Amino acid sequence: LTTNSATVVWDNSSDHSIRVNYSNGECMAPNPAILKVNVNAAPSFTVSEISGCTPLTVTFKNTSIAGADKYTWDFNDGIKYTTINADEVVTHTFMNELAGAKTFVVRLTSSSESGCMMTSEQVIKVEPAYSVGSPISQKGCSPYEVKFDNAFPGSKTYSWQTEDGTVLSTESNPKLTFKAIDGQATTYIVRLIGESFSGCTATVNNTITVFPLPKAGFTKSADEGCSPLFVKFSNSSSDGAKTYAWDFGDGGASVSLSDPDYSFISPNGKQEQYNVMLTARNEFGCVDIYKSVVKVFHTPQADFSVNPMEQTLPAKKVLLTNLTKFGPWSYIWQFGDGTATQSGDVLGHEYSKAGYYTISLTATGDVCASTKKIGVIINDGAPGTAFDCETEGCAPFSLKFTNHSVNGFKFLWDFGNGNHSTEFEPKITYFEGGTYNVRLEVYNNLGEMTFSEKVITVHDEPIAFFRSSAKKVRIPGNNVFFVNLSENANTLIWDFGDGTSSTDFEPVHEYSRTGIFNVSLKITSAFNCTDEFLLTPGIEIYSEEIKLANAFIPSKDGSSGGIYITGDPRNHIFHPNLANGDVDKYELQIFNRWGNLVFQSNEVERGWDGYFNGKLCSQDVYVWKIKLRFIDGKQITKVGDVTLIQ
Repeated sequence: LTTNSATVVWDNSSDHSIRVNYSNGECMAPNPAILKVNVNAAPSFTVSEISGCTPLTVTFKNTSIAGADKYTWDFNDGIKYTTINADEVVTHTFMNELAGAKTFVVRLTSSSESGCMMTSEQVIKVEPAYSVGSPISQKGCSPYEVKFDNAFPGSKTYSWQTEDGTVLSTESNPKLTFKAIDGQATTYIVRLIGESFSGCTATVNNTITVFPLPKAGFTKSADEGCSPLFVKFSNSSSDGAKTYAWDFGDGGASVSLSDPDYSFISPNGKQEQYNVMLTARNEFGCVDIYKSVVKVFHTPQADFSVNPMEQTLPAKKVLLTNLTKFGPWSYIWQFGDGTATQSGDVLGHEYSKAGYYTISLTATGDVCASTKKIGVIINDGAPGTAFDCETEGCAPFSLKFTNHSVNGFKFLWDFGNGNHSTEFEPKITYFEGGTYNVRLEVYNNLGEMTFSEKVITVHDEPIAFFRSSAKKVRIPGNNVFFVNLSENANTLIWDFGDGTSSTDFEPVHEYSRTGIFNVSLKITSAFNCTDEFLLTPGIEIYSEEIKLANAFIPSKDGSSGGIYITGDPRNHIFHPNLANGDVDKYELQIFNRWGNLVFQSNEVERGWDGYFNGKLCSQDVYVWKIKLRFIDGKQITKVGDVTLIQ
């Protein structure tokens, strides 16, 4: 360079030779020198934030090229930090206590041992402190409405959120409603997030606790009715209800019972309507109210007087005066003797007989009615007694008494056999013979007594009884003997069951036909008392006589198998006529004229139907043979002929 002065920049650290040639135009004189150059690395860094709200935390990263021996951070707030690491990351928090924004010039200075230094700067702007509001904690009953008035004014935006980030409102002071969940006390964290006009945000957490409501409710035994109306209340409150307060709508004191009873009236002569209110309270002090109406109709109060209250026959008239408070009522008088009337404020009534009578007056309004009752006494005159009945009979002797007593209030019968009765006309049965004194005592309602007596004569009952010589008799040739075991018999009649009778004491009887005959004996005593005995089971009369037809006409409709019906007029089957149950063993055989067997039966119920091998036999005379053994052991064999007619 040809100049009086020069500037040279070396970008590397080294020793550099410099030669300066001085010239005066004619001569040149060199002046060499050695210059040592130390190069300093220029500092650089990055920041995470260049502005923000206090407290503002900023991350600084040293991006300087290695070469400096140390690095010094100056945060412009009195805090410095020195490190030898070129790539170190440093975090610093800036605070602004001022009301307005505050700037901090952050410097990073790199230096070397040779004394070389370089500095890099960055301005950080810190906004003043920002608060969106003060926290609140409130408690209430579901549904609980909260007026949030704790937000500070001057914010750019407001956001009221739940813990999960759900935005509830963006107003500055909103009204929000919260409910208890699943009947349990529920706590809500309501977070207010605000943003200032300088872009700063702040958060405040509010705690809202919501208590569940009880559920009030009740049923009642009546919705409406006549005064006084008695109502039973059944408390059906639920959901944690603990204490109760009842207001029955009539101005009376509150009742704290769970299930009260209450009587409602209509004191002013007109219909009343009461609003019944139940307040149910739970352990958190939360309340629920249930209301229901009770309607009460006015009831007229029946009233009357009676004169006299008691009298003795023949006096029997009472005077009645209606004392019911005037109103549009209808009336019914009932006199206790089965009679009634619907009118009359003053009236008399006569009774036909003594007794205690309840007189009632019923007053009826549009809906309701009431009844008053007063008892009156009509005393009997002197009692009189008389009765009728049969006085003689045979045991068992049943009597019905006819009572002719007068002025009787109470009756006492003594039948003379240890039995008594208080009926007006009782019945009695004497089972044993004898003489009985029957006494009737009659009392009037004043306790006066009179009596009557009768003598009842009861004759012993005759006893009819007998035995027979046999229970089963074969005829002809055998008689039945009867042994009379009767008592107190004066006359007697035997009935042998076959249409014949006898008055003998112990008769002997011969039956002329078979069958079962019920024998009876009826006897009469000297006092005309009767008894009858029937021998059961009856006497069985049987016969060993055999009867067979000499001809029969078989059916042409085919073989019937020989089963016959006794007395069948068609005469289709040839069979013997035997007494039922008399035969122990039986055999019937039929032969043709050549002696060939064409039919045989060992059953009494089966005869010959005229068929052989399924074909009708020809008209001819056939020989029959029968063998019998009777139940008494006797055996009979008989032979005869029969004509088959076609």
